[in-house]
Amino acid sequence: MSSQKQDLHIFTDNSIIPHNQVKSEHLFNLITHVQGTSPTWLLNLLIENSLYGTCSINTDTNKQHRSNTSRSSVIFISFLNDFKFYASSLKKNGVEVQSNQSFKFIDLFTNLFDRVVPSNIESVSKLFDDLTQEIKNLSQDKPIIFIEGLEFLLLSTDISSIQCLSQLNKLHKLSSSVILSCQSDEELIDIATFNHPTHPQYKLHDFLVRILHRTNLNIALRPLETGKAKDITGTLSISKGCIPYESLDIAEKEYLYLVSKDQSAKLFFR
Repeated sequence: MSSQKQDLHIFTDNSIIPHNQVKSEHLFNLITHVQGTSPTWLLNLLIENSLYGTCSINTDTNKQHRSNTSRSSVIFISFLNDFKFYASSLKKNGVEVQSNQSFKFIDLFTNLFDRVVPSNIESVSKLFDDLTQEIKNLSQDKPIIFIEGLEFLLLSTDISSIQCLSQLNKLHKLSSSVILSCQSDEELIDIATFNHPTHPQYKLHDFLVRILHRTNLNIALRPLETGKAKDITGTLSISKGCIPYESLDIAEKEYLYLVSKDQSAKLFFR
């Protein structure tokens, strides 16, 4: 790769998640991805930056200097992975979350359908009521809440996109910031063929459109348009959402990125 390596910057002050955002603003951010562009590496970096203000990309993790004190509380809700998966992948970045009291993981992957009946919308509502109470019990301040794979719940139950957004709002009100990671493959949002409100493609398309009208920040992971390459995994695009930040300016840009077999990532100028 002949391109120059580049640090990840989301805002014009060269920050990723600025400290003033963590403490004072109430925000909604969306990460979309497609098959072949798993966002795990990016979520790991955002968790690390939320907790410590550091970012283990294009650097030796052994040379990272982190405070022993977390600067914010982080709650990670996943419908796709368990705690062991993220504890292991974060450890590769030198981030230990097993004993970090500022990091809480809520596993909605392992036993989701013990708690939710797909045909019973009330059971989904109860799930979010339980989540709301659990978050209140876990964190005294307003945490940064990551949500991974909410589309799985949407597509596997009878809940509508509007009802799903309503439930999501319960969590948003408890947070300083929500970072939602969602799949957006073209085949999953094809409303030209599937245009009935109960079709999974229609539901996900409608959900994403409504979400995009509420976001402050959008990040998109996509494969190269020219096809696969050995030295590039895909592109990372950063753009403003429909709702502007009150005190921050987004640095709209596009990166090339490479994820290695060990899940370490490198960014390059586009």
